[in-house]
Amino acid sequence: MTTFELTGGVRIGRKNTSYPFVVLKADRNKLEVNASVMGNFVFQPTDIISIEVNTSILSIGKGIKIHHKVQSYNSTIIFWTLKDPKWVIEQINATGFTKNIDGIPTTISKQITLKQQQGSFPIKKPFGLGIAALWLVLILVDVTRAIVAKDIPVGFGTGMLSAMGMMFCCGLLLLISSDFRRLVLKEGRDLDDIKRVTIFFMGIMAIILINLIIMVTFLF
Repeated sequence: MTTFELTGGVRIGRKNTSYPFVVLKADRNKLEVNASVMGNFVFQPTDIISIEVNTSILSIGKGIKIHHKVQSYNSTIIFWTLKDPKWVIEQINATGFTKNIDGIPTTISKQITLKQQQGSFPIKKPFGLGIAALWLVLILVDVTRAIVAKDIPVGFGTGMLSAMGMMFCCGLLLLISSDFRRLVLKEGRDLDDIKRVTIFFMGIMAIILINLIIMVTFLF
């Protein structure tokens, strides 16, 4: 089966994710725009109205616009690329995706339908809300201490260290533990849906953690 894969950026509604956190994949049975935690958008041939060069005068850069009829997805999906958008469309066409009128295997169709029904965000909502709430509580620990002590910089302390450490550990577990991924990710999602952005944020968290540890060591 002919496949096509390209790394780029994406615009979903009014939000943008830049290179290299977005991957477009296409084969005869499906078209996928994986924008990590911003969303994973999967289409079967019958979901697509048209794929065309993005010509909006308000947009910066080159891209292709995917017109679709999946109600659970944002209507505006534009894949940004350094390649010629016409060439990108030609490569998608070459996979047979846009000309596939014979239908796709039932198992693949069910998998795509399930992902569409779940929405584009790959992480389970209870887990996401729980992590956000815990992060806020940990940050408030430092804020409270700063207000009481009056001489501790807001945002620097054990609360921030704990929050950063928690996020780094979550990222590491996502990479190495299939059991943890089942806890975090929606059914049918896998590591590829979040791998790039997870590694990126782990790197950022590690840098911030090192700097915070140094600062806390000197402050306290």
